[in-house]
Amino acid sequence: MLTALLDTVESLFRTIMRTQTEDKDKDKVKDKEKDKPVFLMSFQRRDTKEGDGSAMFTTVRRVVDDVKARGWKMECLAWRYVYDHDTTANDHDNDDNDHKNDEDEDDEGNQTRKEVFIFEITP
Repeated sequence: MLTALLDTVESLFRTIMRTQTEDKDKDKVKDKEKDKPVFLMSFQRRDTKEGDGSAMFTTVRRVVDDVKARGWKMECLAWRYVYDHDTTANDHDNDDNDHKNDEDEDDEGNQTRKEVFIFEITP
């Protein structure tokens, strides 16, 4: 799924840059660096027991490696922890969910704290 997404982004980057080159020839684009196409990508970390070899989920390492393999620049604009909240009545007994630590788990042992990233990707 990641490959298909990045292939689509690559196609858009090429189209935009080709159009800008044509416009530059007509003196419409003056600052090539300023007008570079940008792809903003949000990504929630889902680490699995299989690690980077997981067939179910794409890992942060795989996203970074695949973007860099295409020769693109990547910058992390934002990073934040988010929490999975169960909607059962028992979950509402503890409203202090925003102050959990790394070891937070639900009743089944699943980690409730996840990381979300916003990446800026440019050719």
